[in-house]
Amino acid sequence: MDYDGRCRWLSRLFGTFSVSKGVCILDMRFLIRRFFLAGIVAVVVSGCGGSESDKVEGDALGGNYSEELDLPEPSGGFVLSVGDETITSAEVVRPLIRHLKRFAEGVTLEEFSRGVRADVEKLIITRVSDILVYQKAKAESPSEFDGALAKAADSEIRQFLMKFGGDYAKAEAALKEMGMDWISFKEQKKKAILSYSYMLEQIPEIEPVTYNELLEVYNKVKGEVFSTPERIRFRLIDIQPALIKVQDVNQTRQEQARALADELLERIDSGEDFGMLVQQYSQGPMQAQGGLWKSLEPNSLAVPYDVLGSSASTMKTGEIAGPIEVEGHIFIMKLEEKQAGYVEPFEQVQKQIEQKIIRARREKAIYDFRVKFVKQAALGNVDRFVGFCVERLYKACMQEVD
Repeated sequence: MDYDGRCRWLSRLFGTFSVSKGVCILDMRFLIRRFFLAGIVAVVVSGCGGSESDKVEGDALGGNYSEELDLPEPSGGFVLSVGDETITSAEVVRPLIRHLKRFAEGVTLEEFSRGVRADVEKLIITRVSDILVYQKAKAESPSEFDGALAKAADSEIRQFLMKFGGDYAKAEAALKEMGMDWISFKEQKKKAILSYSYMLEQIPEIEPVTYNELLEVYNKVKGEVFSTPERIRFRLIDIQPALIKVQDVNQTRQEQARALADELLERIDSGEDFGMLVQQYSQGPMQAQGGLWKSLEPNSLAVPYDVLGSSASTMKTGEIAGPIEVEGHIFIMKLEEKQAGYVEPFEQVQKQIEQKIIRARREKAIYDFRVKFVKQAALGNVDRFVGFCVERLYKACMQEVD
């Protein structure tokens, strides 16, 4: 592909390239906001196993790239050979340990393997395809394109530094933990940009999202994703009969606690400060803070304080409720703040939902492309290497647990 064509690849990726008289122009500020590295898979173990629909069969690309690239037979021990590069088990295992060490605790190797093998396989397929796709993309990329790639990689380095507040030493230490230095980091970024733009050129156009699809997603997730729950903040006098000092032997502790609550309500009605009364008479956990609880969702309160959330639903800010009697407690509550729950309307989030769906479709199409590419390379020892990495990962996790 010619130079202008490769610029159009990056235009699809970033939306900020223009081609004018053979010159590729990049808005670097937009790149900092939008670019992400496609060559690294973020593996999350909470059900990321994939499905049968993810396993692509057939030869949609037409041609065997293992023959075209003259790939040697890979080894399946500590490394997997792909062309003139190798993937070590360490680089597969290292980034996954902290995510999986808790999962490894208390399960056998067989159980661990069933739970994480698909994720490890996905990471390895991504890494293998990175190498293969880069070789193919590089072969078709003119040398003039290197300048644009270098600038894009430089902006990624600046973004990486920003994650550490611009602290060069901290960023360098993080790179060292990943087994890289600044030079290898930049090369990795250049490869990722080139490979990802190439894959975008190869995958089919993403189908537009219909209105009904948007509405269906919105209705499924609006209660969790697009809603702001009701929140309350209150002061509480917490009288606990079991802790009442007996003043009248003719009354039970419960009766004396009720009498105290009635007295305090009268004093509050007459204008005495609620917070001061809390400090004098409350036996609850927030006594020293004048009974003021932090802002919370009404339904998040545990027993026996859950009754306060129910009471707050019918109250207005500044109102007093009580005495509220439950087992072991008599409450007097003053509602300090109340924020009503809110669900963002569909019209306000429609574009956001559309972007998420398109992004998900694009990433699936790219991963499907990766799988096809790796299959065409006929790397016979990938399965064995995956199993080896899973075993190494399990042992590493168990050492972390110990």
